[in-house]
Amino acid sequence: MTDALVVRTFCAAEWPVYRDLRLRALDDSPDAFGSILAEEAGRPDVHWARRLASGSDSRTNLPVVAEIRGEPV
Repeated sequence: MTDALVVRTFCAAEWPVYRDLRLRALDDSPDAFGSILAEEAGRPDVHWARRLASGSDSRTNLPVVAEIRGEPV
């Protein structure tokens, strides 16, 4: 597999990966977001699943993931 960066949309079933990346980003760069880690981390799984499912069908809120060697970054 190549080291090329691949950017693609999330599938709705990938909400755990989306959640984990979002929480890591909030922890790493809290000033870059309009929400805070403590608030987002306390959300139930159903919230993340719904959030990703609703965004995957939208042209204005298109959740994407970047991958290197198949790993989300």
